[in-house]
Amino acid sequence: MQGKDAAVGIKFQLAILLIWVYIGITTKWKGFVMPSAHTGESKELRINMRVDAERKAIIARAAHIRHTTISDFVLENAYDAAREIVADETQITLTKKQFAHLCKVLDTPPAENVKKMRKLLTSKTVLD
Repeated sequence: MQGKDAAVGIKFQLAILLIWVYIGITTKWKGFVMPSAHTGESKELRINMRVDAERKAIIARAAHIRHTTISDFVLENAYDAAREIVADETQITLTKKQFAHLCKVLDTPPAENVKKMRKLLTSKTVLD
């Protein structure tokens, strides 16, 4: 029975995620907006790290090749990598056809799921 319960739990989590994505895309949600580029503001915070000699030499050489300082080189590359990681975890890319299908599925949920969701939301929980 655990396998069936786990599958239902995963399906429910996916449904919630899809609804969250759908709402975020189809409404004028004004939440957190990641900055698109360096703003040019003064740098007030520090990031300190320790590095071995070999890595520092490679980083220094790469910074020299790019005609920049080690600090700027490390910051820009770390920032770019961080933005990519965050984007991979927070964005879903769909074609127009996939998006239209997703919207259609979310707008017309199967009746059996509506009944189960209504039962889930109206039944007593251990917290009641």
